[in-house]
Amino acid sequence: MNTGVAIIKSLVYENIENIFERVKDVSRNIIENSLVLLVFQKPDNLRNLSDDTEIKDFNKKIRELSSNFARRNSCYFSPGTYLEVDGDKYYKTAILFDPGGQICLKQRQIFLDNNDKQRHIQRGQEINIYRSEIGNIGFITGADCWYPEVGRFLALEGVDIVIYTNNLKDNNCWKQISGIWSQVQQNQFFALEGSVGGYSLIHAPCEVTPYRTGLIPPQGVKVSSKEYALNPPLYIKFLNKQLSEIKGFDIYITSLNYSDLEEIRYKYPLRKELNPGLYQLSGIDKLSLKGDR
Repeated sequence: MNTGVAIIKSLVYENIENIFERVKDVSRNIIENSLVLLVFQKPDNLRNLSDDTEIKDFNKKIRELSSNFARRNSCYFSPGTYLEVDGDKYYKTAILFDPGGQICLKQRQIFLDNNDKQRHIQRGQEINIYRSEIGNIGFITGADCWYPEVGRFLALEGVDIVIYTNNLKDNNCWKQISGIWSQVQQNQFFALEGSVGGYSLIHAPCEVTPYRTGLIPPQGVKVSSKEYALNPPLYIKFLNKQLSEIKGFDIYITSLNYSDLEEIRYKYPLRKELNPGLYQLSGIDKLSLKGDR
C-alpha cells in the first residue's frame, strides 16, 4: 500500500483566513485520502496568555477552516500545533481532521522546556493514536521529539506515520536530525516534519531511502550523489531547493511505501527488543487508541 503525503508551508506571514484562502489554489495537487500538514507562523500576540478570548477566537477559526479543507479535499489534514485553552489551563496541542472534517486525533505536548514552564503551560498526560485506512497515525509535538520514550510508546502500539511540527528560529539541520530523524531510525515509522523556521522533511528508516539518508525526496526528484549520505546538511538543503513554490507556499509531496516499511521491520525487528514495562514509569498516564483499521 502507498499513501500520498504533503507538507504545505506558508512563506508569507499573514492572517489565518488569507492563508487558507491561498491554500485552496494548491489543493489540486492533493490526492484523495492523503495526509496533509500545513505549516505557518502563528501570530505573536497569541503568546500573551492574558487574553483568553483572542486565543479562543483564533483556535475556533483554525478548527473551522481546517475542517472545511479536509472535507473539501477528502484528505487527512493537520494545521500543526496551536495554543489550547482548557478552563484555566494552557496546552500546546496538535490536531488532525479526517476526510469528513471531524477531529480524529488530538495530542498535547507532554514534556515542557523552560520557556513553556515560565509561561505556565501544562503538560499533556496521555499519548493518542488514530488507526485509519492509511495507517496508524500519531503526533510528536514540540520538545517531545527529544524524549525517546515518546517514540517508543508510539512504536509499541504500531504507529506507521508520525506528524511533527516545530518552531525553530533558524535553519538548523543538525538540530532537526537530532530530533524526529533519530526517533524514526530508532522506532521504524514514517514522519512528516514541518518547521516554521527550519526545513520541511519527510523521514523514513535509512534502509528504504536513497543512500541510506533517512529522508524521502519530493515526488519526481532523483538523488544521484553519494555525497549526500556523508553530508546531511547539504542533502537537506538540496531537498528543500527542489520543492515546488505555488502561491507563496513551498509544497513537499511524496508517497510512502508501506511494503518497504514492513520489509525493514521484518528484517530488523527492533520493536521485539522493546520492553513495554519500562515505559510504565515515564509519567505518562495512559495511551488512547481511536479508529478501527
